[in-house]
Amino acid sequence: MNYKLYFIFIAILFAFIGCEDDNDEFANPVADFEFEVTEGFGTVKFINKSTGADVYAWEFGDSESSVSTDENPVFEYTTPGSYDVLVKLYAGDGNTGVNNNISKTISLVDVPATIKIENDGDIADWEYVPYVEGANGTGEFKRIKVWGEDKDFIHLYIEGTEYVDLSQPVLFIDVDNKPETGYTNLEWYSFIKGADLYIDGNYTWYANFTGADGSSDWSWAWAENKNGWLTVSEKVKVDEQTYAYEFSINKEQLKNNAQVDMASTGIAIGVANKSDERIPENGDPIFVAFE
Repeated sequence: MNYKLYFIFIAILFAFIGCEDDNDEFANPVADFEFEVTEGFGTVKFINKSTGADVYAWEFGDSESSVSTDENPVFEYTTPGSYDVLVKLYAGDGNTGVNNNISKTISLVDVPATIKIENDGDIADWEYVPYVEGANGTGEFKRIKVWGEDKDFIHLYIEGTEYVDLSQPVLFIDVDNKPETGYTNLEWYSFIKGADLYIDGNYTWYANFTGADGSSDWSWAWAENKNGWLTVSEKVKVDEQTYAYEFSINKEQLKNNAQVDMASTGIAIGVANKSDERIPENGDPIFVAFE
């Protein structure tokens, strides 16, 4: 909350309450407003229709008790879901202190979650990101979430049992999102068809596929990961049966290090470990959308 704004709001509100409708020599203020809701985004534009007023105080009815002294504010509700909020407007005459107020109920529909992922081991960031449907893992792997709408990073969240081990992961990335190009041999790791870039071990090395498009030859050019463009968290305990890892891949560095053009819509990826446990298990890379 903006505490400076809040204290200004309280001062205005007390002035209103102290002089509410007690001066008949002037045309008393009449509070009124209309609103426009952008469905699916939680953004509400308020149109002030008050008369006889030049000072305003709004209560938006959200969980943060947000307030404003703007005449025509635009407010964004961030709690996800569909629900009603009660908005109250105080409209007053700054000279006389006389005020009037009105409350209206606003119905919000399909407000999206505000998602901001940080690779810090705090898995609460992932609450509103769904699991990838049908992307179950083998061995100790269970489920995966992906988030590619961050401007700078691609994020992965992988769950498994308490024995899941990604201390030496294997990642294959279809950078151009074209399964017919890149490495296509499905005999080793079932998800890697179309891989253009291969990350093995402890993230210090990566390789670009150098064979002909659609080739099954094991042909890779290795390079050192000097910029730290892929990072992983420590293993985090989710509950008694579940543990998780977070991955972050820097988009700009991935684009710079890959020898093929990165698709603008997203990439495809698969994850495994040295025990050949992998996710997903069905042979199809997981698509990570950028928007």
